[in-house]
Amino acid sequence: MDMSEQDRADLGAAIKRQRERLYGTKKAAYVAAEVNQHTWEKAERGEALRGDRLRRIVRTLWPETEGDWTLIDVAPDHQPASLEDRVVALEEQLSRLLAEHDDDQGDQATTA
Repeated sequence: MDMSEQDRADLGAAIKRQRERLYGTKKAAYVAAEVNQHTWEKAERGEALRGDRLRRIVRTLWPETEGDWTLIDVAPDHQPASLEDRVVALEEQLSRLLAEHDDDQGDQATTA
């Protein structure tokens, strides 16, 4: 299914919201998706992307879609996250960052 300009704009906004919710930083998200910063920023701006790159981003943010952007509800979520949901998301983000830090420390120790 081809994407219209509106589809791309809506998907870009949804990508940004989901990235902020799950990963916080762009870097954490684009590293997880195995794309570069430029590609990630294009996605958040709603610009056209190669299909394989879009699938990686969508699969990273919405694993249940297996990369199919048409399965995403791109309507803005006007309900603010509950405090409990936000705490859970922040704890998950902190765990990922600590794991990355531990991996980096291990890499540095083996090269020293």
